[in-house]
Amino acid sequence: MEEKMRPYPATVNDEAMYSHAKAVAESMLGEANVKVRPQVMAAEDFGFNAQKIPAAFFSVGVRDEGTGKVHHVHSPHLQIDEGALPIGAAFHAAVAMEYLNKHELVEWEFKSKTGRCTPVAMMLTWQCYSELLGCYSLGGTFSRPSSPCTWTPPCRWAPSAPGQARFTATITGKGGHAAGPQHVVDPIVAASSAVLGLQQLVARATDPLQGAVVSVTFIRGGEAFNVIPESVTLGGTCRSMTTEGLSYLMKRIREVVEGQAAVGWCTAAVDFMEEKMRPYPATVNDELVYGHAKAVAKSMIGEANRIPAAFFSVGVRNAETGKIHHVHSPHLDIDEAALPIGAALHTAVAIEYLNKQASAPRPSCS
Repeated sequence: MEEKMRPYPATVNDEAMYSHAKAVAESMLGEANVKVRPQVMAAEDFGFNAQKIPAAFFSVGVRDEGTGKVHHVHSPHLQIDEGALPIGAAFHAAVAMEYLNKHELVEWEFKSKTGRCTPVAMMLTWQCYSELLGCYSLGGTFSRPSSPCTWTPPCRWAPSAPGQARFTATITGKGGHAAGPQHVVDPIVAASSAVLGLQQLVARATDPLQGAVVSVTFIRGGEAFNVIPESVTLGGTCRSMTTEGLSYLMKRIREVVEGQAAVGWCTAAVDFMEEKMRPYPATVNDELVYGHAKAVAKSMIGEANRIPAAFFSVGVRNAETGKIHHVHSPHLDIDEAALPIGAALHTAVAIEYLNKQASAPRPSCS
């Protein structure tokens, strides 16, 4: 069943990221409250993330001393100390913000409290939801620097975020001196034709009612003014509001690049890097979970500040600066007052969901 249920890799902590997270935890909770967790044979899907980026996996104790009972995390009888939830949220935020502090270009007193990953400061993360709810993931957020502090999701249970894949293509010809183009096979010309051909995939080969984007974001060739290079590498992304549409774009990108290269007497190799950078499937909100998250947000923030969806955004525009930067900009400067609202919303959604499901039977997570 490897196609449907990929085997979990071993979860291996990155040494530098582990040290960073440990230092943050000790500064927040004190050294006596930070302990090395013994190894267990429980697999974690977090291992997939740890294969791709420096990562550290840690646990937050949630034992309820008031009841004196301990149940397995997948048990329907699980009862936790809810006082641990804001601690876990704050720890996630602190780990991210302290790390971003090293890479941010905004110079200010609270530099470590903003950055390109502000959603981290407002969520318990998918892993916390998975632990709390057994098999179920529940919600996700994205910060929106162009909006004030409101809940602004894009849609209901239709696709709310596109599928995405990255690609590179290397077009190879025969290099030589620019003074003798008749003696070379020019990959620059072939690559240029490929880029133009890729623009037709959305304009002329995709249903206008189906959202799709193909973007070539870089081209690398020679460096000398008087030499035609041996090869050219280009790359970018493709996106579709359906997973099927994404598969179609990937198929056609390969065909267009290889075809245009052949027209220019070149060869081409297209790589979607699926082993290292798995294509994102389209994000489709579940109807029932959408209804639940909508009700919780409405009760917290009010009817006027919501648009129906399960995946939502929290406005973080800083009205004092009057500047708006993209969420991936190192110059991003947010309104930090929005962070506790986002964190509280995540916590409330999880807790209210747990209250409803406490006595309901749940499927096995095996």
